[in-house]
Amino acid sequence: MHIYRLNEVDSTNRYLLNLLASDACEEGFCVWADYQNAGRGQTGNSWESAVGQNLTFSLVLFPSFLKITEQFRLSQIVSV
Repeated sequence: MHIYRLNEVDSTNRYLLNLLASDACEEGFCVWADYQNAGRGQTGNSWESAVGQNLTFSLVLFPSFLKITEQFRLSQIVSV
């Protein structure tokens, strides 16, 4: 697993999606930021947090062991 830490970023999710688009990372790659100035939540919601006070990271997983119809379960499990 490779962890790339940033002091500040607009969104760890957006940053990671850009890396994936350029084939600059692989499964297990994690982008972690102390602060997100434009974080994204689910269904278009924004994500707000104080500097260094929340877990603000995105992780690449390719869950080939789960059917596509069951992959949302990973999000449910992680959010608990």
